[in-house]
Amino acid sequence: GKRANISLRGLSADGIALRRDATLMDGRWPTEGSAEVAVGRTIAETYRGMDLGAQLTIGSDTWTIGRTFEANRCVAESEFWADLSTVQNFFNRANNVQIVRTNMAGEGDLESLKAFSDADPRLQLAVQAEADYYAVQAARTSELAQKLAWPLATLMAIGAVVGALNIMLASVATRSVELAPLRALGFGRGPVCAGLVFECVLLCLIAALIGAAAAFL
Repeated sequence: GKRANISLRGLSADGIALRRDATLMDGRWPTEGSAEVAVGRTIAETYRGMDLGAQLTIGSDTWTIGRTFEANRCVAESEFWADLSTVQNFFNRANNVQIVRTNMAGEGDLESLKAFSDADPRLQLAVQAEADYYAVQAARTSELAQKLAWPLATLMAIGAVVGALNIMLASVATRSVELAPLRALGFGRGPVCAGLVFECVLLCLIAALIGAAAAFL
């Protein structure tokens, strides 16, 4: 029942071929000149009315959902795909495109492409790896998450320390009978206290490693 923004990407057959992880779940890929869209699996699972054959109103035109695709759970699954020429005509973009995607033969080829683009003022392109491009897009969300995460993690850490101290005090109180013979044998308060602290720290370290492993997974 809420509104959402979904990207509509116009692709040629070559553009689809470049996305090697993209496979059809049903239907067929967009045909040239058709007002059909392919729906990513994430969209199909999240939003209503995304069944094959359903009608979508984009602007003043009606588009038909002709297929559903998956792309190894990458960001492409959150997009609508349609024929490039149809999208260009719909938005009066003629032969203009916003993004050109290409495969690099080797790691150094990206830097060569950047140098070539920078040397030709007519191109005015921003050349970057796809991962870097999406990192920039997500930077604001990531920054907000960091600003919220650090204060929350700090409060949780303080609470964990207080909880550990309470547990330690309760543990010492219940072990008074066990600790009394140590004092009777001549151990001072310092060594007994140090032994208890060492035991507590060791147990906390083991628990922290288990928690970190669970968080990492």
